[in-house]
Amino acid sequence: MILDHGFTADQLLPSWWDEKLESAGLAGHSIDIPSHGGGAPRLTRRDLFVMASDLDEGSPDDDYLRLLWHVLAWGSGRSRRNNLQRIAAFTDPELRQERVALLRSATVAARQGDAAIAYGTLIRRGGGKIPGLGPAFFTKFLYFVGSGNAAHACLILDARVAKSLHTAGWSTIPSGSYNWYTETYVAYCELLARWAEAASNTTGKPIAADEYERALFAGHPLSG
Repeated sequence: MILDHGFTADQLLPSWWDEKLESAGLAGHSIDIPSHGGGAPRLTRRDLFVMASDLDEGSPDDDYLRLLWHVLAWGSGRSRRNNLQRIAAFTDPELRQERVALLRSATVAARQGDAAIAYGTLIRRGGGKIPGLGPAFFTKFLYFVGSGNAAHACLILDARVAKSLHTAGWSTIPSGSYNWYTETYVAYCELLARWAEAASNTTGKPIAADEYERALFAGHPLSG
């Protein structure tokens, strides 16, 4: 089940995150890996949806950052690539306020169903507006702020998903690019939404667009 898709503490190494966040002067910021009754604690999509559900437009900056760190840890797994840069992007108080404001604005747009504004808020020519936080990771944030709503406008788009789509013949996704135009991201989200709607109508049971994202990430191109 997609909500259970997650990683254990051994994979995510929360102690690394806790140490680096504290060293960066972000006292009180840490990564929590929940227990789910029996078995090793894991951070799942469901956990991130629940965490995101507590956010609203007036939530403190630290609440937005708490979600961001957990999304980054979940999305990185054992990799630490670029995460020091992402943490450093929020160490200066003034820049932190400006950059959390971007996350806040993007969250509002995503929840209003406007994937173009949500994505456009965080993208610039050549990468993301927040250092180290390019589309492959900020689309994860945009996805999770939907709190699990199957009709949420924003989906995760990273290199593995794009490669599967390109291999399947979806030429809108350029080969070898990881900084997609806003129009490309919106077209991708709409494509998977159409697939999900068609599959739901055919099978008579609800199928969400993120199930296609997960399948594409695993390397199984699908069509509606």
